[in-house]
This record gives sequence, C-alpha cells and structure tokens, in this order.
Amino acid sequence: DQMDQRGTYYISRLKLNTNVYVKNPNPEYFKNGAIKKQSEYIQIDVKQILKQLQPGETFELKNAYVGDKQQLFARVIFNRLTEK
Repeated sequence: DQMDQRGTYYISRLKLNTNVYVKNPNPEYFKNGAIKKQSEYIQIDVKQILKQLQPGETFELKNAYVGDKQQLFARVIFNRLTEK
C-alpha cells in the first residue's frame, strides 16, 4: 500500500457494520496448490469483541483487514467507551 511505503497513517472510526478480517493461518487449498479464496480470511465478530470488553478497556488487532470488496490492511483498535 502506498501509505505504508510513505510511513503515513490515519485514524478513523469504523461503523459497527464494517467487516473486519484477519488472515486465516490454515486456509484450504485446491489440488493445484492455489488458496481457496473463501478460506483466505476469517471474519472477526466485532460485536462479540466489544461485549467482552469492560468500559474503558482496549483490544488491538495489529494485522487486520477492513472492508468487504477491497480489504484495506490496517491496525484496528477496539475501545469500549465509559459512561462519561
């Protein structure tokens, strides 16, 4: 990605319905050795992660992919807000 090469970064809030993925460490393969596309990534259940966090607690995915059609490589930080 061009942003990585330039050493730049961005901060953005994700909508709750945004898909977040990680690379599957054990993808399925065809007989010819090609990865089966549907097994290349594992979708993360964002709602489940947020349910497990206590208010004020943070969870980080360092090697995540964000989006559905075009997946953008990113670091995703989940932060459960406090009442304040």
